[in-house]
Amino acid sequence: FKYEAAFSDLQFTLLVALCIEKRERLELWFKEFSRIYVDHKSLMTDSEHFRPISLFHKLQYTTDDIGVLNSAQDTWLNSLPTKLLVSDFWDIEEFALVLDEVEYQCLFVMRELVSGKDELAKRFNGEELPDLYYKSLMNILAPEEAN
Repeated sequence: FKYEAAFSDLQFTLLVALCIEKRERLELWFKEFSRIYVDHKSLMTDSEHFRPISLFHKLQYTTDDIGVLNSAQDTWLNSLPTKLLVSDFWDIEEFALVLDEVEYQCLFVMRELVSGKDELAKRFNGEELPDLYYKSLMNILAPEEAN
């Protein structure tokens, strides 16, 4: 099939800006989640019914495998010309879809943490710290939903 762009030139320019912003948020989310894990490694172990680290490691593996948070992707996005070429459209569309999938998977991990909130509360001796972490991670991942 012949490729036909899904958006206008202006929409692609806006999509690139959105991809840059989303990629930065996802990269920050991974850094923060990793920091939380390192700070509380002994509390974040997997159990039979609650597997926060397995979820995160699967997500990390997938993200590393596709390279969406690789610094080369950031360089590529920021080096795209102001006047985009038709030859850039396919790559931009594909990258936007991959970012959406990674974001969806991050939200899935967050939903799993919510479903294990009772277990987290036991491990952290209360709900306050897990709730704070959850809110800060959601504020990074989906700021419009966190408030």
